[in-house]
Amino acid sequence: MFQGKYKFLRLNFANGDMCGHTGSIPATTDSVAAMYVQMKRLIDAVAAAKGAVIATADHGNCEEMLDKKGKPMTSHTTRAVPFWILDQNAKYVVDTEGIERPGLANVAATVCNMLGFQAPPQYHKSLIRYKDSTSSPEPEPSDGYAKSAAAKSGDSRSKPY
Repeated sequence: MFQGKYKFLRLNFANGDMCGHTGSIPATTDSVAAMYVQMKRLIDAVAAAKGAVIATADHGNCEEMLDKKGKPMTSHTTRAVPFWILDQNAKYVVDTEGIERPGLANVAATVCNMLGFQAPPQYHKSLIRYKDSTSSPEPEPSDGYAKSAAAKSGDSRSKPY
C-alpha cells in the first residue's frame, strides 16, 4: 500500500460471518473483537497513505446470535448493514436521492466513481455525488481519509442500507 503499487485493494474480514455460523457467542465475540483491532490497523495505515476506506457488509450474521426462543441462530440475517466511507479529503457527499432502496448493488458504481471512473450505465446508481459536479463530467478520485460521509440522514458516521 505504501509503495503506491495499487490504486485499489479489497479485503474481506469474514470473522463475524464465519464465527456467527458456529452459534458460539464467546467465539463470535472474540473474533469480532480481533477484527476490530485489525480494521483499526488498516484504517490507520490507509490514513497514513492518504487513501480512502469503504467499509460495508453483504449481510448480517453475528449481530443476532439467538432466535426468538433463545436458541442459537446460525443463519444470515436480513438486518440493514453499515456503509461507511472514511476520506479526509472527500470531494463528494454520500447522496441517496433518487435511490429507492440503497444497497449493496450501489457499491460497485460508488467504487468506480471514487477511483475516478464513470460507472457503466447498467450499474445501479452510485451512492456519492461530487460537490462540484459542473467542473468535470468524470468524477475525480478521492485522495484522503478520515472525513466520514453518510447518506442523507445527516449522520456523519454511518448509514445502514
